[in-house]
Amino acid sequence: MLVAEKLPVSADMQGDVARQRKPVRRVKIHYARLFVTIGILMAMIIGNVVVHACVIRQDHQIKYWKKMIDDKQRELVKLRIEIAKLESFDRIQQIARNELGMRDAGPMDCYLIKSAPEIKKEVFPGDYVAQTQSETGLWDKLSGWLGGLGRTMAKNP
Repeated sequence: MLVAEKLPVSADMQGDVARQRKPVRRVKIHYARLFVTIGILMAMIIGNVVVHACVIRQDHQIKYWKKMIDDKQRELVKLRIEIAKLESFDRIQQIARNELGMRDAGPMDCYLIKSAPEIKKEVFPGDYVAQTQSETGLWDKLSGWLGGLGRTMAKNP
């Protein structure tokens, strides 16, 4: 069994005890600074991982939408080819012959149509503006034109 005995404490020993306690406090402060530094580094690492995860997610979304655009462009090309086939002259000619019962025009199917005869226009005295000295003003020309317009409208059915 062990027995401890109490020794008297001298002034030199009290200084040693005080000196030993100060480094302990400094060690605690160093540990606190170390923990804070490690915490900041861990937060930065976690933030970096989150940013990379967001970038990767956006990259996948961009690839998805590019694939969708490529698919729609291929579909558009197919539809344009189909439209070109539907608009082809041979197809329209075949439908005209088979479904509508049309045939190619021969020399006897062409007719010469005379143009319509010319209609003589009646001239009214108010249809033109007289070139006299008294009727050269703007209001005179306007009233002459409007007067002729009224007669023209009255004759139309």
